[in-house]
Amino acid sequence: MKINNVICAAGKTGFFFDDQKAIKAGAKNDGAFYHCAPMTEGFTSARQAGESISVLFLL
Repeated sequence: MKINNVICAAGKTGFFFDDQKAIKAGAKNDGAFYHCAPMTEGFTSARQAGESISVLFLL
């Protein structure tokens, strides 16, 4: 079996990334979202969609 090509694709997951620093600092939760500014570098909100990378091997 020989790999002829590799394709990498960004995607979203079925779960969330939570900014634990903001949550532990007292972020208000309304059931699905946290209402506060993010405290950890790289976060755009206290809860954001999970990210994934798919690696496809073309044989």
